[in-house]
Amino acid sequence: MTIKSDYYGNDTKWWVGVVKKNTGDPATVKVRIFGVHDMDDQTNIPNDYLPEALVLYPNNSADGSTAHNLKEEQWVVGIWADGGNFQQPIVVGTLKKSNAINNNSTAGGSPSSEGTSSSASPGTPGAEPTVPGNLPQGDNPKIVFNYIRTKAKSEWGITDQAAVNIAAAFVGAFTSESRVRVNRSGHIDQPKCKGRTIDGMVVSGHAYGLAQWGCEREIKLKKHCPGNRLFDINCQLDYFWWEMNGPFKSVKAELIKPSNSSSLASLSKIIVDRFERPAQNLRAGRYTQDAKNALAAKNKFESQPATTPPANPSASSSAPSPTNPYGDPSLWGL
Repeated sequence: MTIKSDYYGNDTKWWVGVVKKNTGDPATVKVRIFGVHDMDDQTNIPNDYLPEALVLYPNNSADGSTAHNLKEEQWVVGIWADGGNFQQPIVVGTLKKSNAINNNSTAGGSPSSEGTSSSASPGTPGAEPTVPGNLPQGDNPKIVFNYIRTKAKSEWGITDQAAVNIAAAFVGAFTSESRVRVNRSGHIDQPKCKGRTIDGMVVSGHAYGLAQWGCEREIKLKKHCPGNRLFDINCQLDYFWWEMNGPFKSVKAELIKPSNSSSLASLSKIIVDRFERPAQNLRAGRYTQDAKNALAAKNKFESQPATTPPANPSASSSAPSPTNPYGDPSLWGL
């Protein structure tokens, strides 16, 4: 019997946090977690945009008929269901408030650490996936898939099959990074990033959106999607497409090679190593899981007709210039 290593619970990590908002769903609350979210400053991550934490019920209330009864400002303890990806918290109990925890702690996970140089390429891609992963619910995976499929086919001069694979691979990566949610925010465990001033804006130390853009890329995203548009899926996709045709055009060149575009495993590895760039110790697991997620996206969306990308309300004179995008790229750490 072969024991797989990429299952929920294999890399359990504990956390302590404070309930900040009841969602109206008896099974979830929004929790601000020490070491991941600033506890006193809501400028970068308002309470509305905190991840939804599942609440563990006793076996005699497993049907959810009884409300969890958690109150705002109540301290809770829990685990990350997805281990080092730091995207799905589960509340398992409550605590009496303690002063033993530093509200300004910056320790914690790194769902999208920019890590080493973009050319880093540890290991080899896994075998082509045969068992699909689990895609999140909602329309976002389909929107992302159709956007990338249509744009890649029309603008990159590749076949529809290659565009399908590339789109599926990015949906797979975004599933691991953010569950394909535009309002997901995570923590970048890189002291060199937090507090830096770039183009007149201070790096928060958090990662945002579909791809969990952080560090310098956080600032570029915020400049492209200012204010309320930061969490608009069309604006995030527009920014993503600009990255792929600008500072990450070398990644695009690798993705569209026929030897890579025909393989979900190869595409997933390229995206992990050169676009998402999580911490080195997370990459091997990501190769396998992202490829499985990609297969799920391909199976679900390939047969559906590709649609024209939605009109982008973020398009304006402040959109990034292809010749001088957001200052000096040499400062980006790419």
